[in-house]
Amino acid sequence: MSWKTHNEGFAVDFPNGWTVSIVWGRGAYGSNYLNKDVKVNTNKSGQLTAKLVEVGAWRTENKDVWLEETQVRGYLNHQEVLDYMQSVSNLPNNDNSGVSMTKVSQDRLDDSID
Repeated sequence: MSWKTHNEGFAVDFPNGWTVSIVWGRGAYGSNYLNKDVKVNTNKSGQLTAKLVEVGAWRTENKDVWLEETQVRGYLNHQEVLDYMQSVSNLPNNDNSGVSMTKVSQDRLDDSID
């Protein structure tokens, strides 16, 4: 298992080939979603804090396969995040456990609008 951190969250790569991302920055579906002044939710060290966060999971080596069609879940509390991470860590090591997300090219989007 490996961890990656950044200013507004972290990600965990599990041995079963799945990655979980937890974010709580402005615009993420959590406590800071509409927070224009992120300094309001910072601790003494200047780190952004939140009580509710956004999570998502995808295949570590195939980022087009996400656990769920909506890609992320929002407004999860601490226990819900732990439960989510536990369930992802128990998934089989294959792409069949998730949903393949098809990337749509800009040309296809333009064609569908006309």
